[in-house]
Amino acid sequence: MKKPLTNMRVLLLAALAATVFGDGHTFTCANDCIAAVWTAVDAVPANLGYVDGDMAVYAYLLYRGYTAAGDAGLGWVAGVTTALAGEDLCNNDGSRAKITECFNAATADEVQGVQDWVDTLDADTKAGTEVVLGALANQLAAGSEPAKKWGGLSAETFGAALKVYYIVGAFAEVLNPIIAHTMGGAESAEAVACYNQLYTAIDYAAGTAEKQDLAYAIAMKGEELFGATGLGHALCFGEGSPASVFSEVTLGDGTKFTPTDAASILTELDSAKTTADTAVAAALEAASPSATDPSDASPAAALSALVAAVALML
Repeated sequence: MKKPLTNMRVLLLAALAATVFGDGHTFTCANDCIAAVWTAVDAVPANLGYVDGDMAVYAYLLYRGYTAAGDAGLGWVAGVTTALAGEDLCNNDGSRAKITECFNAATADEVQGVQDWVDTLDADTKAGTEVVLGALANQLAAGSEPAKKWGGLSAETFGAALKVYYIVGAFAEVLNPIIAHTMGGAESAEAVACYNQLYTAIDYAAGTAEKQDLAYAIAMKGEELFGATGLGHALCFGEGSPASVFSEVTLGDGTKFTPTDAASILTELDSAKTTADTAVAAALEAASPSATDPSDASPAAALSALVAAVALML
């Protein structure tokens, strides 16, 4: 970490510091937001070495960026994280190992130099920048000078981040392609009716206060989404389903699935939900203070009895 972030004077991201993910929030993230977040997540090269916990919180911060300022907010988060590997800061290849090394090597004076620059920003941009810096530092280099300077995300926020990543990810990368393929397109009458039923099941209503965040509703109401009043309903893939195209479909991660009937689709989707739930539980367990070596066992290395914090990736 070399000098102030002179190339990070970019877009304003209002309210990123408000990272509590609880009932009654007013943030909104509908289908366009979900698509934008997962496009950005999928664009991260696999060879950089980041793990699911890192990706989970990156997706979460992209989500918060989008809900604050749309594509501009999402781009701001991505821009800040990219700048961390640039010549004004770590000046490396952006891999997990190199970013971690950079944070661990940073001195208190260097960190204060960055803080002096951050202090010149307007209040919202300052708060957002500190969230990103603290999240990354506490995830990748707990105990480092940057981690001491900027706090990480709370345990509650990390749990929400995992749900957004895994459960909303299952929606984006498994459910959406299957609905579009088997019902004649994402905008067909059959697909629209199915989506409307899903929205009813998870109490999502566009334009209605406290009910207008689709990502939130999916993450927190996965049981309803994948249950009898959601995907198991006749308007989706329950008995009497309008699904009519039973041929190979390519899912968001590139894997192939060939349904034989609506029941086989429910089985596949239930498997995706189970996989997501298992991954969330495993990440939370690995991040708990009981983990014997959280730095190795957990993608959320900084979540411990002393520091309830986790964060981001490049």
